[in-house]
Amino acid sequence: MISTPGEVIAELNAIRERSEKGLNLLETLERSLVTAELEADKIEAQAVLSGSGTVVDRQALSKLASIEAREKALLIKVQVNRAKAQLRLLSESMGAVQTSSRMIELEWRVGGTGR
Repeated sequence: MISTPGEVIAELNAIRERSEKGLNLLETLERSLVTAELEADKIEAQAVLSGSGTVVDRQALSKLASIEAREKALLIKVQVNRAKAQLRLLSESMGAVQTSSRMIELEWRVGGTGR
């Protein structure tokens, strides 16, 4: 439980630091996602071009050829969504701490005047 201005400042600084790390992680994950999606597209396109048979057959085989790359991209997308959710939670936490800080400020003002 936060009860002093110093604790409020420490908590806000900790949340800010975690947010900065989260933003850096999110950027890295988003870059990885783009790379993984492009790789999956490349594998699929190469499979279509090198395949034989009807168009439908080549499309089906190309989907199968790129399934592992697509799975990798989807797993990275899950990580991106998780990082975004964590950043939203940090933002909400910051708002809660700021609200607590206002309440603490009022308590200190009232307590300081002898009321």
